[in-house]
Amino acid sequence: MSLSDSVGNELNAIVCTNSPESVLEGTSFAYAGRVTAEGDGLVFECFNLARRYVGKVEPQYRNTTNASHYFSRLTLEEWEAAKWLAIHHMHFELGPVLPGLLSVPPAQVDVVLSRVLQDLHYPENPEAGRKARSRVARILKAISQEKAQFKQLFAKGKGFDRWAQGFGCFQSATC
Repeated sequence: MSLSDSVGNELNAIVCTNSPESVLEGTSFAYAGRVTAEGDGLVFECFNLARRYVGKVEPQYRNTTNASHYFSRLTLEEWEAAKWLAIHHMHFELGPVLPGLLSVPPAQVDVVLSRVLQDLHYPENPEAGRKARSRVARILKAISQEKAQFKQLFAKGKGFDRWAQGFGCFQSATC
């Protein structure tokens, strides 16, 4: 299946529909969402895939504190695929927090993350490798903190429905 968004980005993928949610498998990523017919074509609805889509991304990337060891054992092809999967995972877990965490403008996040992972796997010098390990450790720590805050929210005996009602999401048409 070939998809494109309104600005010319294209994605060639296989759609697996053996579950209630379809899974779009392109390059090395898998996105969960819905495939619907629209006019003569198909539309994949997925929140983080492209500008127009709505849904949820579910990256299959190992969240490990020993990321440098994980990346250093990969072949060049495996590393390139894992690099982009890791970047998608970081976007999924941290979203708008990433630019502040990396101290870069939002448009530079992917470039910086790609360089950090490049330096982690193939450092130009020992200092670049140390900086990359430090940045990855900071990102993994932020991911752990985000997950801990989320778990803490639900561990206090408040389910999602009660939490969301506190914001009026189920009673209001604006949510």
